[in-house]
Amino acid sequence: MSNILLILLWLSRDKIDRTILDKVAFVATVYSADAVNFVVKALYESYNHVDTVVVYGPDLNGASELIVEALRGVCNDALRIPCEYVKALNVDVVDLRWRGEDGS
Repeated sequence: MSNILLILLWLSRDKIDRTILDKVAFVATVYSADAVNFVVKALYESYNHVDTVVVYGPDLNGASELIVEALRGVCNDALRIPCEYVKALNVDVVDLRWRGEDGS
């Protein structure tokens, strides 16, 4: 079982090579900061073996900053779940975000 969770920002899983998808525990595509609640809850309750979260894709609306903050253990305004979920995560975040659709 993989210890990596992949968060895609504004990208379809179809854009990711199958060999990568086969090596992760879970793939989530997110479009807003509200998705952090789903991701954190999944990590806390179902994917507690995951110790690395890769955040990949274009940050088109700035929401990924709140997601990355929460994954790093910071409670913020996007959270509607208990703060202790966030503080208990203890995951490494691999931040592969970029600004704009063209990778700039």
